Amino acid sequence: ENSAFYGCTNLETITLPEKLEKIGASAFSNCELLTGIKLPNSLEKIGCGAFVGCESLTEINIPKNMYVYTDYINSYSPFIGCTSINAINFEEGITEIPADIFLNCKWLESIEIPNTVTTIGSSAFGNCTNLINVSLPNSLNIMEEDKKEIDALALAVVEIDREKNRIRGELNA
Repeated sequence: ENSAFYGCTNLETITLPEKLEKIGASAFSNCELLTGIKLPNSLEKIGCGAFVGCESLTEINIPKNMYVYTDYINSYSPFIGCTSINAINFEEGITEIPADIFLNCKWLESIEIPNTVTTIGSSAFGNCTNLINVSLPNSLNIMEEDKKEIDALALAVVEIDREKNRIRGELNA
């Protein structure tokens, strides 16, 4: 349901049913004390802005079948502004990391992207100002000329190590 728990400022934890297939738009937006949520493996769709403003959310798992949908033009990705996220667990089998999904998650330092990922959307990790380590799968094809697109990782200097399939960088000053 859209906006189901919108603005529940005292909500700290929630257990979602294992058979849940969809989280509606803005379902948990502005639940400022929500610290953790386990998305069930059955989750297929997550609405725009589902967790926007969940400033205490520290860890999130991304199921392999999850699809981020939007209900209208210029809508928010689900985790924009979840400033305390420091750990993201991508389930093996996920093939795409959507654009803007973790925009402004400033405490995120390191991510490991599963071998099944072939596409990372624009600014998926934009303005993640503490992100310094990104482990890329062999399935992801990054061309040398695409370095400028990697600015979404908030790194000032970017090195692509083809042998280890990693991006290294220095943080913007």
